[in-house]
Amino acid sequence: MRARLKEAQVNIFDELPSSRDALSEAAFIQLIETHFTGTVILVSHCASTVPSAETVYADKAGQLLLKH
Repeated sequence: MRARLKEAQVNIFDELPSSRDALSEAAFIQLIETHFTGTVILVSHCASTVPSAETVYADKAGQLLLKH
């Protein structure tokens, strides 16, 4: 996260850096859970970010699927 300019009802994070390790990813998820209120949209290709999600949408062959 480079900067957070203001409080927002919706925060969007597009793909965490591919060079992250498990520890830095966990710290980032903890930061989101602790400091962000409202809706957080996290775009990721990595399944390790999914366990902390309330709702998961997946793209399969151009179809948007809802997974719980």
